[in-house]
Amino acid sequence: MALPRGYTSTELILYNDSKKVAFNYALPLLYPNLSVGPVAYFKRIQANLFFDSFEYTYDFNQEFFSNTIQSAGIELGIETNLLRFFWTFVPTFQYSYRLEDGASRFGFLMTTQFGFAIGGITPYTNLQNQALPQ
Repeated sequence: MALPRGYTSTELILYNDSKKVAFNYALPLLYPNLSVGPVAYFKRIQANLFFDSFEYTYDFNQEFFSNTIQSAGIELGIETNLLRFFWTFVPTFQYSYRLEDGASRFGFLMTTQFGFAIGGITPYTNLQNQALPQ
């Protein structure tokens, strides 16, 4: 299970049982539709506000330890097409604040979005679906 944003797997002890709750509120901020020649086309600037909570228990020699770690923050991303490539790349800058110890973390993510459609009506399919004259 993924840890709350702002934590790494090396910072958490072993656990036997865990529960995670994540809240996200994503919203578009701006649609610049800005082209930088053939290098990049910026479609949308978006934000994602988040809150993550992770509760875990650990059994050590029949003694149970329990803890909850939480983080909150924001992710800012820019949907862009690079070098006229048809995939949409989303470089995202992430700021997370850990509620237990007050530590702040900055991160960078790169995701892609690829979509396509199969089917649909074209002029050729319209000709095939017309009834032949008698």
